[in-house]
Amino acid sequence: MRAPVKALLSFFGTGYVPVAPGTAASAVAIIVHLCIFWALDWGPATVVSAVVALVFAAATVIWGGEAERLHGARDPGWVVSDEVAGQLVAAAGTCGPVGLAAAFAGFRLLDIAKPFPIGRLERLPGGWGVLADDLAAGVIVATVMRLSGLMLPQGVFS
Repeated sequence: MRAPVKALLSFFGTGYVPVAPGTAASAVAIIVHLCIFWALDWGPATVVSAVVALVFAAATVIWGGEAERLHGARDPGWVVSDEVAGQLVAAAGTCGPVGLAAAFAGFRLLDIAKPFPIGRLERLPGGWGVLADDLAAGVIVATVMRLSGLMLPQGVFS
């Protein structure tokens, strides 16, 4: 597997953190998301964050299955591009500390516990099986946050 592909799948080495690489990748993804919002206005920042999530989701679908074959394991621990994509989906539309903390905690809870139907999505073949559970967790968290009012216009929790 080529170095640029490994870099994307491991979120530039974050996947090699010895303890809880998925949690480390999620935390760094929140920081990246926050930096995007600090650097840009609300509208462009939302688009840029979505594009970043899409890049990591695409990398997971395209090369996640190959990583599984090369390492002889389903969803190898160093592959954290799926966590990045899911975490960015969970955090979509929020930039304040309360919303980001809720997005992080909610996403990690669902990603680790994998309640029905999230856990079943891992059965999908190849990179889709690596990615789908994380995207589902991200969508559920974003939906709950939207419904609970934690995902509000810029400045509410800033």
